[in-house]
Amino acid sequence: MSLVSIIIPMYASEKYVESFLHTMSTQDYKDIEIICVVDGSPDNTYNLAETIAKEDSRITVINQEHTGAGAARNVGLYMAKGEYVMFLDVDDIFPNNFISKMVSLIENNQADIGICQYKHENLKRNIIRNNAGFNNKKIKMDVASPLEIDDLLGNISLVPHNKIYKRKLIRDYDLKYSSTLSRNDVSFASKFLMISKRIAFINENLYVYRQCHNDKSITSNRILHSEDIIEVLKELYDWMTDHSLESQYLSTFCKKVKSNIHLYSSNSRNDKFAEVTADYLASYEPWKSMDDNTLLKTAGLLIAPKKIKKLIPKKIKNKEKITKQIDSKIYNCNKIREFLNTKHNRNIKPSFIKELYLKIQDEGIDKELEKLKEKDRNK
Repeated sequence: MSLVSIIIPMYASEKYVESFLHTMSTQDYKDIEIICVVDGSPDNTYNLAETIAKEDSRITVINQEHTGAGAARNVGLYMAKGEYVMFLDVDDIFPNNFISKMVSLIENNQADIGICQYKHENLKRNIIRNNAGFNNKKIKMDVASPLEIDDLLGNISLVPHNKIYKRKLIRDYDLKYSSTLSRNDVSFASKFLMISKRIAFINENLYVYRQCHNDKSITSNRILHSEDIIEVLKELYDWMTDHSLESQYLSTFCKKVKSNIHLYSSNSRNDKFAEVTADYLASYEPWKSMDDNTLLKTAGLLIAPKKIKKLIPKKIKNKEKITKQIDSKIYNCNKIREFLNTKHNRNIKPSFIKELYLKIQDEGIDKELEKLKEKDRNK
């Protein structure tokens, strides 16, 4: 039986510590070490974890100053002795056969990494979604090499908690989590996927991921650290270049950048994020070598004026939500283009027709329109 190192960063987690550690202690897979890294938590998380650790010798508790989940996971990695490593979150819900299923997944397929699906609950936004973790409409194989997966970084979620990693590969490439407070998991998972030879998938919701249940967590306040993602993406691209992986994974990397620009543009009007993003697109590869139109298209900055909202039918599903997102994206993307033009001497003026067409595609409005047309045809 192979030893599995389970690494758990803990911050303001007193509400969840006891139930989580009890779940881990009673897993049907017994050969585990449970490394709890309490990240300068202001509440009673450390004392609760220490008390429970006295009842199970497999539990180790470390207390450190608050430096973020990424740094906490790196501390756990340094201490880990297992053949396999898992990074779990204390507020998620796991069945008692979770570890055994994940070990079977990676061992039965002789894989470097095993990935499962999960149920995603975000009560703050009233989101409950099954089959998160990877796109099972695009990924239908049980095992694949990374180059066999279309849009590797887009069709596989980069969250840490639905994966089991072979620790030898982490050591061989000296992989670490980013030191940023937010989005520190993006780089780690991306790198591991790119260097893997075999990726195994299980098309089952093996646990419940509870997002934004802890109001004090970085995940719940991610929008306050929106510019962190740019630092993470810079570092990831440099690593890809250093390991001669840039040409193989450039397309999926650029799509990941585009999706993150749109993610943060949808959630707030953040001028600092717009300025940092503009500087990144103008000053760093692969962007600075692109001509203006290619840059706009690849980075997802072809945002149409507000007239686009007139194209959205009154009957369309989630019209108010789509309209609000369009407003935010228009504001932020126009800000990014403004910073590019004023600070980096670029003359970015995309044609209205082209950006309008791409915007309709980008918002999925074309699909909604097609559904309405089909409905009318069937009447």
